Amino acid sequence: MDWYAIAKFLHVACAVAWLGGGLGLVILGVLAERARDGAGVMAVIAHVVRIAPLVFVPGSVLVLLFGLAMVWLGGWNWEAWLVLGLAGIAATGLIGALVLGPLSERAMRLQAEGRDAEALVAGHKLLRIAKADYVLQFAIVFAMVVKPGWSELGVLAGMAGVVVFGLGLILIRRGQAATA
Repeated sequence: MDWYAIAKFLHVACAVAWLGGGLGLVILGVLAERARDGAGVMAVIAHVVRIAPLVFVPGSVLVLLFGLAMVWLGGWNWEAWLVLGLAGIAATGLIGALVLGPLSERAMRLQAEGRDAEALVAGHKLLRIAKADYVLQFAIVFAMVVKPGWSELGVLAGMAGVVVFGLGLILIRRGQAATA
């Protein structure tokens, strides 16, 4: 076994922990929303607040670091899939640090202050943004597996289309929920 294989294993293992853990929580949040279980939604957010510094933050950083190690060890060129992956990890990391983290902490603070209705509104917003973030994260996984080059415009356009479609569905459902 060489250093590249070790970096690749650690990259994939950290990605699985980061994406899998978060996806499980998003699914639990969606199930609680569908059941109109506000306490369940807030319980999921409480788990997010506890798990984020233990799994999501280090997981995202380690995915990036081991990915960069693979680029260096493997002598990769700056192909489309690699640039898209790095841009996607940067974007989802910023979404987590600047939006999801503060919003989940705000929801918990509002709940602790007895402002349950406001906390639940923040919780629903958090889940909506998390769903959008997972559209981006799975686009990154697709890019890492398929590895499209700059000349594969059909694949790149298809990826962009799927991301826009997924984000559109999330926004349309939000609009329908607001009018219902």
